[in-house]
Amino acid sequence: MQNKHKYTVNVNETEYVIQFLDSPGEVLVNGERVRFDLQLETPPDHYSLLADNKSYLLAIDGNDSPGNYRIHMMGYDYEAEVVSAREAYLRDFVRAAGVGKSEGVVKAPMPGKIVKLHVNEGDDVAKNKGIMVMEAMKMENEIRSPIAGKVSRFHVQSGDTVEKGQILFEISSK
Repeated sequence: MQNKHKYTVNVNETEYVIQFLDSPGEVLVNGERVRFDLQLETPPDHYSLLADNKSYLLAIDGNDSPGNYRIHMMGYDYEAEVVSAREAYLRDFVRAAGVGKSEGVVKAPMPGKIVKLHVNEGDDVAKNKGIMVMEAMKMENEIRSPIAGKVSRFHVQSGDTVEKGQILFEISSK
């Protein structure tokens, strides 16, 4: 099975590995085979899910952050993040390239283009807060704060093209 059909889904801080199989209507969920059918019930966001002969109605609401969803099912709300195998690889690459070092200087993990800044200089941010979106290899990657602190300086602006290793921003610890 190719990794292009594999996803990591974090639901309220519980991780599931979902792998779509070549046979229609079957997936592996954490290695266990599950039969499923998902149909759009009421556009744009209400779905009927049949999973191992159990039926569920759910509403799925995307938000401004790619891959993040709010799911309403059986009277409960769940926060879900869906990460493809490719994006997981890119995230590992970002970490290996030194993004997120504790000193608060964050560098570009690869060449790309800055698409969006989520915060302003002087803003207080929590550890792992999304600071900016960088497009690289035809994918949008969120660059997050390595530490809790204050955004002390941006070295780039939205629309800038950056090279690998170029300083993107600095966070001063609290």
